[in-house]
Amino acid sequence: MHRAGWAVLDAERTARSEVHDRPAVRKLVAVVWRSADAPAGLAQLAATRHVG
Repeated sequence: MHRAGWAVLDAERTARSEVHDRPAVRKLVAVVWRSADAPAGLAQLAATRHVG
């Protein structure tokens, strides 16, 4: 989960609109950010995308 979280954050830096506009990414963020291994920045992304 840690690596998945970093991959999502890296993707956001590279292709922000893709990460913010794709429903599949929203689902992925919802799963990964709840993990104890998730990077801290993923919680912020989850909050800005209203993932809960």
